Amino acid sequence: MKTQMGLVLILVLFISACSSTGSQESTRVVLSNDYAEDALSVEMQLVVGSLILEESDQALNPELASSLVSYWKLYLSLAESDTAAVEEMDSVVSEIQALMTQDQVSYIAGLQLTQESLTTLLDDLGIIEQLSLEIIGTGDGTGERPEGIVPGSGSGGGAGAGVNMEGMDPELIATMQAEREEEGAESVRANRLLVPLIEQLILKLEGIAGS
Repeated sequence: MKTQMGLVLILVLFISACSSTGSQESTRVVLSNDYAEDALSVEMQLVVGSLILEESDQALNPELASSLVSYWKLYLSLAESDTAAVEEMDSVVSEIQALMTQDQVSYIAGLQLTQESLTTLLDDLGIIEQLSLEIIGTGDGTGERPEGIVPGSGSGGGAGAGVNMEGMDPELIATMQAEREEEGAESVRANRLLVPLIEQLILKLEGIAGS
């Protein structure tokens, strides 16, 4: 009888442990962009948030940083591919969130990053200046822009800011202005910053991992 009761107790404890694990997984925090109209995309939140983590008590450790490097390189490869599906990229983003601790994801979610706050945050991290140097060249005379940044992606207000529109078809200019107003200049700028910011993050992660 005691043996039977012992087996029942073990079974109950096992089921309870499984239920507890399932409950924790179901309540795990995941990033979203439904907190503001100008909220950053989930992938951009992850990139910027991961950079900010280094200034907090949720900094990435070398082991995690090493794992994240592979996933962000995979994301870059998909982002630069003409055949990659959105679902594939979303899957990588989900895997990155799953690799990070609950506290780290919660910290990033709590930042509620927006397009409006993006420039200030990157400036505080010293990244804006670094990206600007890459855009205009670092003295080697190339003047090449980092991949993902195109002419007119600066903070200028008009359509095609930074682009010489002399001699362009007025209808084309009007179309550019309409598209820029519809999509939002800050949104366009944030999207174009994604790739170079991921590249910056990969460099930082490799430094943390010691690779």
